[in-house]
Amino acid sequence: MAAAEALTNALIVEAILKRVPDPADIVHFRLVSTLWNEVILSFHSPPRVTVHLNRAVPWRVAQGPFITPRKLASFPPKLLKSVALTAYPDDDAILPQALNLLTQIGPHIHHLSVLGGASVGKFVHNIFTNCEFEKLKNLRVILDEKKVHAYKRGDRPYVTWPEVYNPEISEKPKLLKIRYIVESKFLLGSNVSEEQQTFLRFLLAVTPNLESLRVKDDYLSSIPANFGNLSEFRFNWNIGKNKSPDMVTLQNLNVFLETVKVSLERLQLTVGFTGSRRLYDFSQFSDQFQFPRDGIRNLKWFENGVMRIFKCGVRDLEKMGKLKHLDLCEIPNEVYQRANVYVGNILRRDNACWRGITNLKLFGIEDLELLERIGPMFPSLRRLNINVRLWIFKQGELNVFLRMIFERLASIKALTHISVGAPFPDRFSRFIDFLEYLATSFPGE
Repeated sequence: MAAAEALTNALIVEAILKRVPDPADIVHFRLVSTLWNEVILSFHSPPRVTVHLNRAVPWRVAQGPFITPRKLASFPPKLLKSVALTAYPDDDAILPQALNLLTQIGPHIHHLSVLGGASVGKFVHNIFTNCEFEKLKNLRVILDEKKVHAYKRGDRPYVTWPEVYNPEISEKPKLLKIRYIVESKFLLGSNVSEEQQTFLRFLLAVTPNLESLRVKDDYLSSIPANFGNLSEFRFNWNIGKNKSPDMVTLQNLNVFLETVKVSLERLQLTVGFTGSRRLYDFSQFSDQFQFPRDGIRNLKWFENGVMRIFKCGVRDLEKMGKLKHLDLCEIPNEVYQRANVYVGNILRRDNACWRGITNLKLFGIEDLELLERIGPMFPSLRRLNINVRLWIFKQGELNVFLRMIFERLASIKALTHISVGAPFPDRFSRFIDFLEYLATSFPGE
């Protein structure tokens, strides 16, 4: 008890924070005592403190502080900027409790995070139709059945949240960033994704000033075409091992990219596979995905995690004249062993040159000759991250493989950072030889 009382002393946190030159550098801060409030508020720009509305949330999910109606009066409104809550599917008291607190603190918060199960969409619907969020800029919604059910507090029947028909929002949120993340839905059927994204379309329809959107799910619904400021879009497509992907997703993605092609500056297209992706049948995606015909000309950051699904050719990249960061991944074809069809076409292009790119990542290089093309194609390159693999090693080749890679990269003189993923030498002495080679051939790296 004495130790707990000592740790709540404001002098302790004050002494710690004095060692931080700029409070803005504090990424996470956990309040454990109301005595700390004055210390935090003394900063010109208080660090971001996340409060949780669910006292029953265990420490593995959230590490306080927890806000209750009783504690709300003593909690400084200036610190009520970030709120997290968990929508337990077996607790019918969660929604009224959340509405009661959010009605009071909604006008203050800038960040809202909701963790729930299959009904999380209806839960968020009710929150936004009954509460006002005048300053809310970031919304994070996570559907994770495993986490929610692992920590549920009993075996009560599931709660059915009220339906929201033709919802009206008195004060439209000024949301700038929405993240809709599906981590796990192992208890759900196979035809529920579109229904789950109903609330997402509802929010997107009333947030025309949105700047960043991230969606992680096994389905992408049609998105309203009312975005003029969207500069960042990240889509992680979950593909199951025993479930055929819904090709409507790619059709909706094509339409959406056409809508936001003018404002978009940052684009990430990746896939989360269940099972081995190397043996996956990619032929079903043939000609399903298409970049906008006129290109996405203002892109500065582009990541393509599966080029055999989100097919990107030389002409598509040539239209991205402002690119600074390029990340390409080509999953090898284990059946026909055709090495680097897409990346190879890009690097072998005779008259192509991307002078603005300073950060390049290439995953799945199988042809070492392609490494010699990187320097001429990307003359402004500063950071390089490559992953290299070979089908068959000749006698003794593994022990000199790393050196073979770096010898082909030696012509790129402007590099300041380099990362290489490749097979390790069988003999440690050969690795020592490689380190000596690096010290003499790349002294400034």
